[in-house]
Amino acid sequence: MTLFYVACADDRSIHTLVMEEGALRAVAVTVVPGPDGTGSSQPLAISPDRRFLYAAVRQPPYPMSRFAVGAG
Repeated sequence: MTLFYVACADDRSIHTLVMEEGALRAVAVTVVPGPDGTGSSQPLAISPDRRFLYAAVRQPPYPMSRFAVGAG
């Protein structure tokens, strides 16, 4: 099983996908908090221990959010 995290700038969300046995399926959609208005690109980074996913919003005041991953 492989997890994928895809940032969607239009609605400021992160789509979580899983690949199992060669098939890709959607698992969840998480909204990234930030300023109202148009979407903005969201750089993603995973912590070295793979416990947290960080998402930054490239729109003032440039907030960053942290999400627990793999918590089941």
